[in-house]
Amino acid sequence: MITVKDIIKKYPRGTKIDVWVRNWGGPSYLGRFAVEARTLRHVESGLKWGELAKDVTRDNHGMRLIIVRVKKVN
Repeated sequence: MITVKDIIKKYPRGTKIDVWVRNWGGPSYLGRFAVEARTLRHVESGLKWGELAKDVTRDNHGMRLIIVRVKKVN
């Protein structure tokens, strides 16, 4: 399990990353994010990680977002 804090420590501010989360059928692509000082921001919608997680969790009947894979975008 990878946390947002782990990602912020590993990647410098402004880095673009692709994020996969755990899903019922296996890893599922969540989207492209930009690393900020204390959070991740979704590139397409502009939502912070916590805001996006709240919306996705509600839509997935309470299943929390657990990051399983991160890939740096060149």
